[in-house]
Amino acid sequence: MTHSAEDRAPFLTLWATVVARRLGYGEQEALTLGSAVASLAFPGKGRTRNGSTGSPSRLRKCPAPDGRGPLLQWTELMGRHVPTFLTESGLRAVNGSEQIDPDMVRRHLESVFEDHLALLEAKLTELASTYAPEVLAFVAMPLCNTAFRRRLPAESGGREHKGALYLRITEQLLAQRRHSR
Repeated sequence: MTHSAEDRAPFLTLWATVVARRLGYGEQEALTLGSAVASLAFPGKGRTRNGSTGSPSRLRKCPAPDGRGPLLQWTELMGRHVPTFLTESGLRAVNGSEQIDPDMVRRHLESVFEDHLALLEAKLTELASTYAPEVLAFVAMPLCNTAFRRRLPAESGGREHKGALYLRITEQLLAQRRHSR
């Protein structure tokens, strides 16, 4: 089994969610931002699922999800400009003209990582906490693109669940961070 962008997108969603929480966003906000970052990082055919290239100039005139006006703001996370709206429930990232549903994102992560989700999320949160927020904001995407991706075996032969694989990599990175402090 090779690890394609499709295989890595759920992990990036989870990592971006953890990073967003470390940067001060609430759980629901972080889930929608995490999903949007993954969507922007793995575009299909030159476009993301939200129909944009992730450039503020490209979406500047996009209507609000309720059709009542322009995008309210851009939120930068992990080097991506995420279109967002401030709703009664808090900040929400957008996919096309629809707000991303944080509960749907959580259910998707649960279905992908199964029993490994809670521990993987805890370890990623611990890893994120080893960085000052302003440093994490700068290194989060390169860390994901290099440290995690580089350690993925080209083939796992289906023997190791994706959650267990990412958990093992996260534990290795945590050990390195602890040793370097």
